[in-house]
Amino acid sequence: FIKDRMNSPKIQTLVERWYHNRAREKFQERIHWCYEKVRKHGIDSVEFQVRNMSKRWGSCSKAGKLLLNYQLIKAPPTVLIM
Repeated sequence: FIKDRMNSPKIQTLVERWYHNRAREKFQERIHWCYEKVRKHGIDSVEFQVRNMSKRWGSCSKAGKLLLNYQLIKAPPTVLIM
């Protein structure tokens, strides 16, 4: 809750935090669904993080950690092929 409704930086921070949390929640659901499909191929687990990435939508490390840009949550579900 914001008492000063003209506090744009605070509002922006809260909105970005909401998007970040929502992305983590929705991506976790989708990654779990994908994991169920690939587990039979010897993939033991899927570890991911949600970040604010200025130049990428996501990446994967050599260790298998998946990094996803929280801005992806703003895309229409029909364009997210995960």
